[in-house]
Amino acid sequence: MRPNFVSADEDRRRNRQLQPKQVHPMMAQPAKTILFGGYLDGPKLGTDHVFGFVAGRSHVDAARVHVNARWVLSVDIRDFFQSTPQHRVVDALQGIGFPDEGAELIATLACLRGFLAQGAPTSPVISNICFSELDDFLSQIANDYDVKLSRYADDIVFSGENEYPSELHSRITALFEGGPWQLASQKTSIAIAPKRLKVHGLLVSGSEVRLTKGYRNRLRAYDHLTKKKGHVKPEDLAKMQGHLAYGDFVAKLSSSGVAARDFR
Repeated sequence: MRPNFVSADEDRRRNRQLQPKQVHPMMAQPAKTILFGGYLDGPKLGTDHVFGFVAGRSHVDAARVHVNARWVLSVDIRDFFQSTPQHRVVDALQGIGFPDEGAELIATLACLRGFLAQGAPTSPVISNICFSELDDFLSQIANDYDVKLSRYADDIVFSGENEYPSELHSRITALFEGGPWQLASQKTSIAIAPKRLKVHGLLVSGSEVRLTKGYRNRLRAYDHLTKKKGHVKPEDLAKMQGHLAYGDFVAKLSSSGVAARDFR
């Protein structure tokens, strides 16, 4: 019996509201094997710019890499999991020491129709392992231009405090030519101050990382409503409290702890 995960087509039809239809119990053991092997640890992956699916790291930490930036270049990998081929999974697992038979077994369980399965508990960590070679090349590009780099899952960001290097984007796009992963051109953005610098869903302004203005306004409204007893349905209250907790989470990890908390 194979795990029955959501395919890429189903994913798009559901507008990315992803839920595994059914997860086979055998998926737990490969997940434990990889997670307990230390591959949630960034340095274990051989790079320090990876923040997605790494223990103790968050998108806020990734955004903080880019404080004091003068410009930001963001690119996005299209269908990251669903474009990671099964043979690449096998090769990557063998490369970190899995025996051939074990790598084949895990790849078979973790993939759907020849690619990493969307919704599988193993896909996030395996995707990082598979992508490690390109991470090395991205690091080299960042070093060549003396700029900052972070990657959170499929979201890759470069930034710098000096002039934006005009050939940087072409260097990055060339890296993906002919490979299994492709960049989503519609999500590529270059922002130069004084335009707002949006990084991993947050704003970087000088030495501060903060929520967007629209989201802060939304949190102010939620904060006001939650203080009025009887004005909010229980199910809506839980949702609002979740958003407020997220605002506090961002505030706690921002450089000063104040910038994101100003909705209170």
